[in-house]
Amino acid sequence: MKVVIFAILFLAVLSRCDRFDENLIIQPLLDGKLASEFRFITTAQNKDHFVVFPRTLAHVMEKFNVREMHLSLTQGRWRYDKWGEPLSPTPVGAELIALFHNSHNITDQWKGLVHALSGLLCASLNFLDTTTQSTYASGVVSGLSSDPNFRYGTLSHETVCTENLTPFKKLLPSRAKCGLGTLLSSIKMYDSQFHSIGVHFESSERGYELMQTITVVSDLLYGRTNRVFTDFELSRVFDQHQPILKCPFAVNTSVLIDTSRLEVEGVNPFADKQIGFVKPNNIAETSGRHEHLINLVPGTPLSLKFQFNEKVNIPSEYPAQIPIIATRHESNTPITAELSLNVENTLDTQIVVHYYDAIPWYFRMYWHTLTVVGGKVKYINRRTARERQRPAELEMAVLLGPRENFTVSFNFDKVFLKYTEHSPDANRGFDLSSSVLYYTFNTSDNATTIPLHFPPHRDINRIYTDSLLVSLPTPDFSMPYNVITLSSTILALFFGSMFNALVRRFNEELLPKQGLLARIFQKLKSKKS
Repeated sequence: MKVVIFAILFLAVLSRCDRFDENLIIQPLLDGKLASEFRFITTAQNKDHFVVFPRTLAHVMEKFNVREMHLSLTQGRWRYDKWGEPLSPTPVGAELIALFHNSHNITDQWKGLVHALSGLLCASLNFLDTTTQSTYASGVVSGLSSDPNFRYGTLSHETVCTENLTPFKKLLPSRAKCGLGTLLSSIKMYDSQFHSIGVHFESSERGYELMQTITVVSDLLYGRTNRVFTDFELSRVFDQHQPILKCPFAVNTSVLIDTSRLEVEGVNPFADKQIGFVKPNNIAETSGRHEHLINLVPGTPLSLKFQFNEKVNIPSEYPAQIPIIATRHESNTPITAELSLNVENTLDTQIVVHYYDAIPWYFRMYWHTLTVVGGKVKYINRRTARERQRPAELEMAVLLGPRENFTVSFNFDKVFLKYTEHSPDANRGFDLSSSVLYYTFNTSDNATTIPLHFPPHRDINRIYTDSLLVSLPTPDFSMPYNVITLSSTILALFFGSMFNALVRRFNEELLPKQGLLARIFQKLKSKKS
């Protein structure tokens, strides 16, 4: 008994070095949908002893000298024009940002990191190499980072499923058995219109900090024809009908309901109406104009219900809820193609847009066809690709006036790949990763490049374009299959017949008594004897 008490006291002392907080941000959107983001923050002050912090992730970061790492796995399309800016901007597929402690042998460290994270989160990050989607940013490409220890890579075709959510839960101290982690229902999460998993790690002199995020956009209408704002409650949205108890490891568990996205300039369906919600008893609440913060008291179940006091129709049209709107398209031809990007400023003030794009080497760009129409180019930089070694990179900063737009376009050829370089679904095409856009209101001449990506979840004005599916010249993979099948069939018939004739033993009673076959078998029998 004394040993058990001593162990509990010892773990309690060690747990003071670690801290765990969990938050849930709920935002009703103007088109009737509901955006929810879970944030699980784990910190460790002692890098040698871990009680709450996941030891497996810490060992991976230590082994490969990672100072900062940001990983996101996203499925679906974020509607910037209707939903505004996301709380954690991510592109479609997988995105990995890493910053190492030293530049010694960065290539091997990056390679080991992506393979370790692939096994840790059951993802296909091992395909991030220098020949496909990985970007080796240096001082030349300073829009992302001027640090030579920085690496960046994306995989647009990465599929996110339950196999990624399960290891994500294992990184939590509670293993999603209590607290807000119990709301992580795989059925509801993957039945949504948009979902994203994020793992953000940072190492400093103070210790380790890990932030795990999950963003989900749920459709509350469920195919109904009456387009009115719908009441919701946590048990129905996340399919969790049991009381939510506070996690014993969590120092703070809070739920924030933010209704600011229901009001935009020119369209305000709740101008003369109040928005209320039914909260459980014994819950500490702090209310503001657009925000309602609820802190979960230990031992009290959370049963939150949000309801609109009056029925309000969902507006069919409303202004864009983001300062810039970016669209990208590709004019497809059998051999050559043109890639165009159009960016529009929706504000009445000047804005500086920073544009970065990485083009894989099998899209051979023609830099002399690069054209910029509209805006004032303040900075431009590019790096050519090396065949089967690195992608091409384009970066620029453009000053846009009020309600002004600019277009960037260039031509490229589609390279003939070896048949071993094609994916198993080669006829589907190749994915062109999303372009990265930053915007800032600092229009001074020296504000050409800014390192806005570290860390990506804190006050970052970042936007991603949609990924593109580009068709490349594809060989007829059925021809080798036909040749192999025909050759194997002929060889099998010839070998089977010869083997049968040489090895098979015949029954004399069944042999013919006269004729040519009888004479042949009698000669064979006499030779054997």
